[in-house]
Amino acid sequence: MSIREKWLTINDGDYRPLCYKSFIHVSKCAMSWEKALDYCKNHNKTGGLLRIESEDDHIEMERELKRQEILEPVWVGLRQSRLFGFWIWNNGLRVGPWTNWKEGSAPKHLMSQHCGAIEKVNGQYKWCDKDCRSEFKVLCEGE
Repeated sequence: MSIREKWLTINDGDYRPLCYKSFIHVSKCAMSWEKALDYCKNHNKTGGLLRIESEDDHIEMERELKRQEILEPVWVGLRQSRLFGFWIWNNGLRVGPWTNWKEGSAPKHLMSQHCGAIEKVNGQYKWCDKDCRSEFKVLCEGE
């Protein structure tokens, strides 16, 4: 940013360069988790449903949700193994070590809704389990 021919650096997560490009796509329509999986694969989204494997990934996702003013839950690539009960990403890798569950830890196997979403809780975006048939917008990796 230039003021009186001097460049100022603004170091704030809410400001982005003019050429800012997110690699997170938010669908315009709500759909079930299974349809979300197909949507991300079939709509030129290179990485499928979004995986959030680190705090940096979470920060980028949070910026995009704030930028687009998304307040309702959105699907991500989280799913619970019905056989073993642990949570996995849509690419088959087990979730962890970094997590951001709403309740502080992953929902228990028999009590879970089996599909994962991001939900705004007290101003923070957290992971939560939802019924896979519920319809939410989708976060995909890719352009």
